[in-house]
Amino acid sequence: MKSESLNNYKKQLPSWVNEDRGFALYLLQVTFPNLYATLELSEEKVWTSFNLSGECENQIPDSVREKISPFQTLMVIQTLRPDRLHTTMCNFARFALGTTAIRLFNILQLNVLLNCRFKHFYKQEENLYIPLQLTCDPCLKTL
Repeated sequence: MKSESLNNYKKQLPSWVNEDRGFALYLLQVTFPNLYATLELSEEKVWTSFNLSGECENQIPDSVREKISPFQTLMVIQTLRPDRLHTTMCNFARFALGTTAIRLFNILQLNVLLNCRFKHFYKQEENLYIPLQLTCDPCLKTL
């Protein structure tokens, strides 16, 4: 049944979306149907600049951006343009921390910053790790 749904979805994939993002988009649709509906992905003209941009995180259509949260923006980028996920996660961290001081840190630098900022939320002997890349394993290196 699920494979039928996935195959049917491949047929309904918006023409501007890269085919390799089809499964990720399918997962977004079945997991967060309200978010998916809000995105209006069938409106190719609205999404053209996003799709072609080197900084797509800044090109989400205004009609969509005003309806979704910064975290939902992060999920959209992860789904449609994972090549821009690292930058988008840093932008989200800036927003969440209320600071513009975060630049494109590597994973260890960002975790040190977040540990300092959030140490009152957890025991001091615990570490807070926020992975920023799928291939990054913060346990390989420790400070």
